[in-house]
Amino acid sequence: MKLFALTNQHRISKGEATVADFQTEFDELGFDDSFICPHSPTERCGCHKPEIGLLLEAQQKHQLDLKKIVIIGDVGSTDMLAAHKVGAYKILVATGWGRRSKSDYRQTWLETEADYYAEHLLDAVNWILNKEKGAK
Repeated sequence: MKLFALTNQHRISKGEATVADFQTEFDELGFDDSFICPHSPTERCGCHKPEIGLLLEAQQKHQLDLKKIVIIGDVGSTDMLAAHKVGAYKILVATGWGRRSKSDYRQTWLETEADYYAEHLLDAVNWILNKEKGAK
């Protein structure tokens, strides 16, 4: 199973960090690859989630079937919407922005629902592994 980071990092557009900073961090964390949107949300680029540019880049580079991938994220209005647009499985984790995304900001991503709500990353991974076992 491959592990990719797909992330909006508008701090790069503010000059507070570089793409290389994030790539190094994701490499150190053991990700197989990282796809980073460096743009401000106001730039209206095609890679800033909920747009699907990062997913299409990952698909092309790694020959992915986007209907078989799982997006784990903590923001419904970016992560869950991007996953929804490509037909991927969606897991919203409660950590980070997750709890508030599910409650306070739920109106910003009403067009979809997470396939699973995980308390934390390990919970999400266990759901994926159990889903894999059931598919075999």
